[in-house]
Amino acid sequence: MVLELLAQEVGKDNDSSYIGFDYVKGETLTLARHVLAMMGFAELVQTITTPFDAVSFLRQKRANMKHTVLAIDEAQAITDNDTFDFLQLLLNISLVDRKMQPISPAFTLILAGYIDAEHLMFQKESLCQRLQIAWTLEPLNQQQVVEYVQHRIRVAGGDIWLFDQEALDELAVAGGIPRMINNICDVALMLGYAANVRQVNRSIMQQAVQEVLRR
Repeated sequence: MVLELLAQEVGKDNDSSYIGFDYVKGETLTLARHVLAMMGFAELVQTITTPFDAVSFLRQKRANMKHTVLAIDEAQAITDNDTFDFLQLLLNISLVDRKMQPISPAFTLILAGYIDAEHLMFQKESLCQRLQIAWTLEPLNQQQVVEYVQHRIRVAGGDIWLFDQEALDELAVAGGIPRMINNICDVALMLGYAANVRQVNRSIMQQAVQEVLRR
């Protein structure tokens, strides 16, 4: 959700572009090809043979490139040194002016994931030196959970009291994690629809919790 909001803000900046995707464990070359494709260089995707070919190509194109915000979600899955080295080299690329003088970094890298991601990154000292901020999102408290659920309902055009207060209290089991809250609420809405009720109560929410936790 945070990355989606960031993408919207970057989209308002004519001098920057946004690339965001979930990291899937695999060869670094696959990642390099994916980055190039999302930057609009699809013609090179199948011709580069190493990740460093991608870096060399981007250095050649940097005079015509925009600043790129590269956001990689599920970053806790990155464990191999080659991938960390590739990302580090991207951060070494600078945009240049007409005289080919460096003016600003070509990439801003955002690695998002579970807390394990921070631990893994700290093991790669050279990359950590290029990451300016390490930020941990705390779980939502109970009041924030209520506000979060009601905001999602409001945006969808529904009644913010689609869940009664006792049902909302049951969401404490989600530990303030938005993804878990979403899963439980989705199941509760389906159960409420099946029961033909206008408002989800505690009993229905408890059934939803049991269903989600059993998966």
